[in-house]
Amino acid sequence: MPITKAQQVAEPAPFIAGKNRIINGDFSIWQRGATFSNPNNGSYLADRFNYYFAASPTTWSFSRESFTPGNVIPGYESQYFFRSTPTNANANTIYDISQAIEDVRTFANQTVTFSFWAKASSSSTLNVYYYQSFGTGGSSAAGGPLVPFTLTTSWQRFTYTFIVPTISGKTIGPGSNLLMALRIPATTGTVVDLWGIQLEAGSVATPFVPAGGGAQQAELALCQRYYQRPSNTSAYALYGYGTARSTTQANIFIQFPVPMRIAPTAVDFSTLQITVPGLSGEAVNSLFLDSTSNLGADIICNVSSGLTSNRSYAIGNRNSTSGYLGFSAEF
Repeated sequence: MPITKAQQVAEPAPFIAGKNRIINGDFSIWQRGATFSNPNNGSYLADRFNYYFAASPTTWSFSRESFTPGNVIPGYESQYFFRSTPTNANANTIYDISQAIEDVRTFANQTVTFSFWAKASSSSTLNVYYYQSFGTGGSSAAGGPLVPFTLTTSWQRFTYTFIVPTISGKTIGPGSNLLMALRIPATTGTVVDLWGIQLEAGSVATPFVPAGGGAQQAELALCQRYYQRPSNTSAYALYGYGTARSTTQANIFIQFPVPMRIAPTAVDFSTLQITVPGLSGEAVNSLFLDSTSNLGADIICNVSSGLTSNRSYAIGNRNSTSGYLGFSAEF
């Protein structure tokens, strides 16, 4: 779509916090883990980045990789980047790494520039596209064309300037978003690295700045609006308190450190126990959301036996630093 004078906007200042609408574009936050082997379709990898494939699955892994200090992208000293590693790819398979930006009103009818750094183990083509989703009960989704970029074995910055379509006359429902996607080359042995993903107003790619302005805690808080997993790695870390409903079930309340986008719709966990603090506890076999809000959640936890009805208990790690309890309010 051609850019008209009326649609030009003032260029954002180079280092303004919030100019970048891609959260975790420097891949500094990985609450769900640092490596993912053959993840399920629709899985989240680094925070806010979703993985999607079409056609038959193949063997694929994604990982957090570390920059060598002093040997990174010119002008930046970042810690991590994102890596895609196909080990048994199918050329007919489509792999997308994307981020849904909350609210389809974002940048509607404005000129924007999408930019990213990338390299590959061999020359290959990566495609970029955008997609407007109008949410539940909203108008039909609409997407932009695939725009190709040729990757080489050296880090390069790529830019794509376009006009986000107008939403005039559209119906917008809950969960609407503007999605930006990178279609990764599906070629066996072609490793692709990504860093510094940014979407901003204007027709020029200004210097990369994380959405939180570069403050690690600010970036984490932005991620926790969509997913949060307490980062306490103590083998007996405690996450919340409640009461046993029976010998096999406890009702536990968890307060969120950051308000979530909506009340969480999913919970995941590993290696937890229901315990009286300081004593041994009962392993959690399953749990589910009971009543929730964007500020906290009541969860029902099931164990095999050993609880005392109406007694106070806590939920925490079961002698494992890899235990966790996570809540999702993703799209």
